[in-house]
Amino acid sequence: MATQLLQKRPPEAIRLLLCRVAERLRDNNEPRNSYVIQKTLSAHPSEYTSGAGLYHVDLGRRLNLGAGDVVAYTIDETGSAQSIAETQAVDIGYYAHKQIIPVVERILESAHVDTRDLLRPFYEMAKPAAASTKHRPTPGTAVVTHEGESKSGARRRKR
Repeated sequence: MATQLLQKRPPEAIRLLLCRVAERLRDNNEPRNSYVIQKTLSAHPSEYTSGAGLYHVDLGRRLNLGAGDVVAYTIDETGSAQSIAETQAVDIGYYAHKQIIPVVERILESAHVDTRDLLRPFYEMAKPAAASTKHRPTPGTAVVTHEGESKSGARRRKR
């Protein structure tokens, strides 16, 4: 499917599209909710052997969520997972290097397209703030409301 899609768009059009995406990212012209990552807890957070680097598990523990619950968060400029309301500025490097580049590389490489030039605008963005550290959320940053949805964006599965 990627090959068919790429055959309909010449490499220059793909490059221009990726440049526009990189520019919007770099200039912070995306709405904050564009950066929200949602993960479902496949088990109760206490059942995970290690939460190091698993933002959704750490937030699930803090919010006392259970298996099947959805945790929504953004990565802020410190490299910490935060609720959308609490995020002052997102870590653009994280989104470029951890969310965009790997996905676009897989798509383009499956169609045998060289990614170096096409992804150059993303490679030039700063590395994530916490690239070599454990990704831990900041303690005490979310409050669960009476409706079952927290201010961190976590949603409870209907039981």
